[in-house]
Amino acid sequence: MTDSHRLPLWHGRGLALVSILLIAVNLRSAVAAVSPVVEAIGADIDLNAMVLSVLGTLPPLAFATSGLFSPWFAKRFGLEASLAAAALAMALAYTIRSLSQEPAMFLTSSALGLAAAGVGNVLLPPVVKRYFPDRIGTMTTAYVIAIGISTMLPPALALPLTEAYGWRVNLGVWAIVALVAAVPWAILWLRHRASAADDGPELESSPDRLIGSVRRSRVTWALLIIHGVSSGTSYSTFAWLPPMLVAISGSSGAEAAALLTLYTVVGVVSTAVGPGLAARLRRQELIIAFGGVSLIAGYLGLLLVPTVVPWLWVALISVAQVNFSVMLALINLRTRDQRVTTAVSGFAQGNGYILGASFPFLVGALLTLTGGWLAPLVMLLVASGGALVGAVMLAGGRKVDDELA
Repeated sequence: MTDSHRLPLWHGRGLALVSILLIAVNLRSAVAAVSPVVEAIGADIDLNAMVLSVLGTLPPLAFATSGLFSPWFAKRFGLEASLAAAALAMALAYTIRSLSQEPAMFLTSSALGLAAAGVGNVLLPPVVKRYFPDRIGTMTTAYVIAIGISTMLPPALALPLTEAYGWRVNLGVWAIVALVAAVPWAILWLRHRASAADDGPELESSPDRLIGSVRRSRVTWALLIIHGVSSGTSYSTFAWLPPMLVAISGSSGAEAAALLTLYTVVGVVSTAVGPGLAARLRRQELIIAFGGVSLIAGYLGLLLVPTVVPWLWVALISVAQVNFSVMLALINLRTRDQRVTTAVSGFAQGNGYILGASFPFLVGALLTLTGGWLAPLVMLLVASGGALVGAVMLAGGRKVDDELA
């Protein structure tokens, strides 16, 4: 069933819709709620430079680890049970983190919460495949927007909550949000078990070899590359854009912060339109190519004429975030069997996060070695070409299932 043969969105699946949106709202709150109140946390817990460094590397590493193991969880316990457990694990982790008295407990609970969120990252595409095969573009857009909310809302609430009630309440409130998300997933899991007609058991009985076999697929590798470039440039931008702009464009600190906000806002819009376009276009690789060209143009502008309309170069880099949401939609659009969808999602996202995590480290290493921004920008420019490589690999409209056959 495709988007052209649509059922009403709430047609016997309203609970699934609510469940998907609630879990998506929790997928970035573990990171976003902490950074604005690090100083307040540090007044109670010794968050030295080493601890902060480890904390900064946790998200991509935890997401990568979860990506590699989530297909096994889905196979062993089922999609609904895995997502219910992930939501409960987030609630538990955020509760422990809000009560932490020492750095080790804070880091451990943060890692647990992020790993649980990573399970949601990987299993949302196959869940959409199961409940909304006729609304892949619509539902991918919906949960991508929900993920955007989970990125923007916690920082907006962090300071007011911390000033009024303390940092522990600021972090603890997200445990309640995660607990709320666990409830509908638990109900869906019970329904799934009770229904003999449900089409989900194939996941639980799927062969182990399927998870490894998707690495033979050209489409899977294309999605991995696209994800790695998209996440890597995004991590690098959030980590390094303000000091880079101050150094190369003459921007003040306030101007650089405003441009980072511009990057965030444009990115939310671009990621929101991506899945719908992917569901409507036969040649989705053209969207990926557009994102790659936009990324290359932005970095070329910063490299060659950084003082001329820097806002344009930042906006072009941000527009390229469309590739992230298109990649999520393509996990469904380029697979048929739900087992294949799960395996592709785990392999492409798990390894994509590993690739993406290397980008900000390389930027920092090159900056340290050369003392300037030329080498880091050249590295980002060259790496951006990976999006074009991914677009070429996607050409032809192939499905992963056909490649495996």
